[in-house]
Amino acid sequence: MKCMKSTLLGAAAALALATSANAATYSLVPTVAAYYTPADTSFLTPLPAPPNNAAAGVYQVNVGIDVGNTLPAGKSFGSVDFKFNLNGLLNTSVPGWQGDAGRQVDTNGNAPGGGKSLWDTNDTFAGGDIITGVSVGTALAAADPRLYVGQPDANQSAVRASDHLEDPTFMGTLYIDYNGSGQKTLTFTPVSFANRNNTTNAYEILTNGQGGNSFTAGSVQFGGVGTIPEPTSLAVLALGGLVAARRRRA
Repeated sequence: MKCMKSTLLGAAAALALATSANAATYSLVPTVAAYYTPADTSFLTPLPAPPNNAAAGVYQVNVGIDVGNTLPAGKSFGSVDFKFNLNGLLNTSVPGWQGDAGRQVDTNGNAPGGGKSLWDTNDTFAGGDIITGVSVGTALAAADPRLYVGQPDANQSAVRASDHLEDPTFMGTLYIDYNGSGQKTLTFTPVSFANRNNTTNAYEILTNGQGGNSFTAGSVQFGGVGTIPEPTSLAVLALGGLVAARRRRA
């Protein structure tokens, strides 16, 4: 009996390890990066978000992707398809999704050249779906930052330090118009997600909840307990979306 019990425990442990080795954990991470008063109709003066995101005005919400430490060897971020629920928080005078579509990364470290777009896709599709992905057509070298989307800094040892991607990795911006009345929640819900196979250069679609794979939705609350941005978020992440917003309003 003792031997059988040990065998069963060993099999269970092996199954758990196998599941973990083939699992992926993806999380959407929305952050309030800037706030604009109702009088600032040109978005010229970004301010820190007020306590609990409770004041009327326009809020810049940056969305990032966090990839857990459980990605198996030879796999990296592939794509994520998600929807946002505006919950009445957007009007026609405020820009919609501003994907980080033109961001460049250095794919070969100190060697000349190597500039590539981080995102192959980061745009709004029919029905409000946001699809974000890296290019899958070319084998990526270990020093290519695109392999480390959403990964913690410690996982990016093969990449030149100045080329490390932030965790969570910035994907795009949404501008929220909150009138200061009641509690409203902006949600980001997964539709599908995928790993990238670094050998075959193909997406591998993953199922949420099976094989240990998981995707965590993100949300920001207005008029209640919200997210207060770090100073670096305000200074760095607000810039890309702000330019696009002013261009759309022109």
